[in-house]
Amino acid sequence: MIKKYFLIIFLGIILLASALRLWQIGSVPPSPDWDEASLGYNAYSILHTGKDEYGKFLPVVIRSLDDYKPAFYMYVTVPSVAVLGLNVAAVRLPSAIFGILSVIAVFYLVRELFKDYKYKDELSLLASFFMAISPWSIQFSRVAFESNVGTSLNIFAALFFLKGLKKPALLPFSAIFAALSIYTYQSEKVFTPLLALVLVLVFRKALGKLNKKYLIGGVVTGFIFMLPMLWFLFFNSSSLSRLTSTSVFSSQTQVLQNSVMDLQNDKNNNDKLGLILDNRRIEYAKEILSGYISHFDLNWLFIT
Repeated sequence: MIKKYFLIIFLGIILLASALRLWQIGSVPPSPDWDEASLGYNAYSILHTGKDEYGKFLPVVIRSLDDYKPAFYMYVTVPSVAVLGLNVAAVRLPSAIFGILSVIAVFYLVRELFKDYKYKDELSLLASFFMAISPWSIQFSRVAFESNVGTSLNIFAALFFLKGLKKPALLPFSAIFAALSIYTYQSEKVFTPLLALVLVLVFRKALGKLNKKYLIGGVVTGFIFMLPMLWFLFFNSSSLSRLTSTSVFSSQTQVLQNSVMDLQNDKNNNDKLGLILDNRRIEYAKEILSGYISHFDLNWLFIT
C-alpha cells in the first residue's frame, strides 16, 4: 500500500507533469511541423471518411510525406480532432497525454523493480518527479512525436511484464503494449523486440516457473496484435522505404569509394595496418558507431 502522504505527493507530481505538458500546447512551440500537419489531416480524413489522404481504408501505415509512418498516432488523434476540431492543440494532445501517463507508469515500474527495497516509495516518487520535469520528456510531449507514445507504451509493457511474473494473467497486457508500440514509430520495430528479448533473458528463471498456458497466451496475444504490421512489412514493397533512406548502407557508393581510395593509398605506402582498418567492413562499422555516438554529442544536444 502507498501511504497517504506519498499519494498526495504523487498526485502533485502528476499535476506538475500535466501543467508542463498541457499549458498553451497549441501555441508553444509555435507552428506545427510538417509531420504534425500530416498526422492531423490524416486523422481528420479518417474521422470523416474512414480513409487516409490517399484513399486507403483504415491503413496500418500512412504514406504521409512518402515516409510511410506507422498509423497508431494518427488513430489516437482522431478523438481529439473530433472534440477540439482540426487544430494544433488537438494534434499534440495525444502526445501530452501519453507523456503524463509515462510519469505515472515510471512510478509503478520503479516500485516494482525495487519492491523488496525499504525506500521503494521514495525512489518511485523521485523517478516520477524526474520524469515529470525531464526536459526531453516535456519537449517530446508537447509536439506530436510518435516516439514519445512509443516510449510510453514500452514503459507499460515492461511494467506489466514484471507484474505478470507474480500475476501471469497480466502478461497478455504486456504483449499488447509491446505490440502496439511497433505501430507508433519506425525505430520501435527494432527496439521493442530487443526489449522483449532482454526481459525474457533476465527473468527467464521466473518465467520458467509460470504455467505454460500464460506464456503461450501472452505470445499468441502479441502475435495477433502484430499480425497486421507483419503482413504489411512482408508484403508491401514500400514497408522498408524509411530504412533504405536513412540506413548507413543507403550510401554504399560513397563509403565504398572512400574505402577503395584508402586501400590504394595503403598498398602504395605498404601500410599493413591501414589495409586492415580501411576495408569496407571496418568502414561500415565506423559509420554505424559514429552515427550512434553522434546522439550524445554535447555540442549538438546543448549548444547548436
